[in-house]
Amino acid sequence: MGGSRPTLDILELDGICKEYLGVRALHDVKLSLAKGKVHALVGQNGAGKSTLVKILSGAESPTSGSISVQGKEVKFYSPIDARNQGIFTIYQELSLVPNLSVAENIFLGMLPKKGPVIDWFKLYDQARQQLANLGYFFDVKQNVERLSIAEQQVVELAKSLHRDARILILDEPTSALPPPDVARLFKVLKKLSSEGMTLIYISHRIEELFELCDTITILQDGRLIKSIQVDESSRSDVIEAMLPKNTDAGHLKSATSKVRGTRLGSDKKEKLLLSVRNLSLDEKVIDVSFDINQGEVLGISGLVGSGHSEVASMLAGAIKSSGGSITLNGKKVDFNSPRNAIEMGIGLLPEDRKAEGFIPDLSVTSNTTIASLSRFSKFYVMRSNLEFETATSMAQKMNMKITSVAQTLKTLSGGTQQKVIFSRWLVRGVNILVCQEPTRGVDIGAKESMYELIRGFAISGGTVIIASSEISEALMCDRVLVMARGRLEAEFSHDEIDSEGQTLLSRFG
Repeated sequence: MGGSRPTLDILELDGICKEYLGVRALHDVKLSLAKGKVHALVGQNGAGKSTLVKILSGAESPTSGSISVQGKEVKFYSPIDARNQGIFTIYQELSLVPNLSVAENIFLGMLPKKGPVIDWFKLYDQARQQLANLGYFFDVKQNVERLSIAEQQVVELAKSLHRDARILILDEPTSALPPPDVARLFKVLKKLSSEGMTLIYISHRIEELFELCDTITILQDGRLIKSIQVDESSRSDVIEAMLPKNTDAGHLKSATSKVRGTRLGSDKKEKLLLSVRNLSLDEKVIDVSFDINQGEVLGISGLVGSGHSEVASMLAGAIKSSGGSITLNGKKVDFNSPRNAIEMGIGLLPEDRKAEGFIPDLSVTSNTTIASLSRFSKFYVMRSNLEFETATSMAQKMNMKITSVAQTLKTLSGGTQQKVIFSRWLVRGVNILVCQEPTRGVDIGAKESMYELIRGFAISGGTVIIASSEISEALMCDRVLVMARGRLEAEFSHDEIDSEGQTLLSRFG
């Protein structure tokens, strides 16, 4: 992209570490960013990307290490300090004021004045110039709430450029954009790069990195694994570097084989349970079709943004599809809400358990029984003793690390919180369990415990759908569907997946 321009380092990180209450989120990160280049920052969820962005944007301070801008060491105590050094961040959640005009948003805090009053003519004229520099020509007098997401992003860009941004951090800027708007945004970003702007680009979409970026830096578990040049690498190189190297895949495959042998047996005939046809969700999921048999463990895998998570959400009623059909036990069903899915015997372990999985200020008991309240009430009066006994029994069965079932969920570890959600569905007696990233944000011991719970549910006759971006979790499954860019790309049986996950890896991206 940069042609023969000199590549001077404009930003350098040396030994950046960040700890939260003794937990290290970043480990000795060293990185140099060249002027006028597009640097991708990638890694699976929990790799440390967000923490690093917070440090670069001034929202957080590193525990140790140094930051230098154009050869001079700087310290950021707030986002204002970062912006004073020309570093601006455009997040997925845009920081615009909806009921102000485009022009007012671009010049917010810096409105041109003529004496004591705002010079509206100059404001609108300069706003038009800022947009024209980016190749856009929409009405600067309209409120930004009336704009498309793509146009709002352009306003954010114009606002940053007006404030003399030299380094621009873009966090998943294309996540909500249709392809034509992505192409137009890339045209703008390439123009800015050619003019000397340094861009830090964060995306889970591998194809975008190779279209836009010069360098790709891979983070894993808070560590910088490597930085590679786009013109010297392939997509599989990037994906392989993102995957954990310590996956005990052989152990997972062995354990899964036990599940499969126990479930099916040589004399049992598979029974079709769920049939999905042409399932769609706007541009995120496109005509996905598959079947799942009773008692099967089905994996739906792909990189974040591939659509695998959205498919799981639609199967559990958390998102309503925009097209296609779902048939359960031979009967077409229409999930308008999670309640509909629960009534059909489907439970969900959501991707974001804190926001969607439990009520943090309620106890273990209440979170365990909340999906089965009719079972614990008589004449509209709750049977507290039965609730307590049931929650206590589940806590013991799942070996939860708690002092009492009266503890609130917000005081527990991520692994224990996940066990409480799991126990809720066992109490409810669901037949199908949809698990989205079931071990995200939990420690290694808790991961193995969750795997055992999933195996136990399958052995007992339950059906499991695991939507995950982790290869290790795909290895647990009887079959794995691989998704990319919203489409179903491939299907593999358990025995077709090699121990390193390379079979799946070849279809990711």
